[in-house]
Amino acid sequence: MNLVERWSGLLIDKLTRRSVHTYVQVLENDIEAGIATWNTDPGRSPRPKPVDEVLNSLAVYLAKLRTEHPVDRQE
Repeated sequence: MNLVERWSGLLIDKLTRRSVHTYVQVLENDIEAGIATWNTDPGRSPRPKPVDEVLNSLAVYLAKLRTEHPVDRQE
């Protein structure tokens, strides 16, 4: 649901930011045209990182945390 809200907010923001709609029908037509444009060319989706790259960056991050904030172990 959040993605739908973000997408509709983005669409409405683009359509209403620099335009003046004096009639509801004109706004509806612009929204429908915006949806049609989005459906024909939605843009590039972000390319996911390979699993190895994500795991390596996580390992580097965790190693940095361990050296900066060591855990005091009392036995």
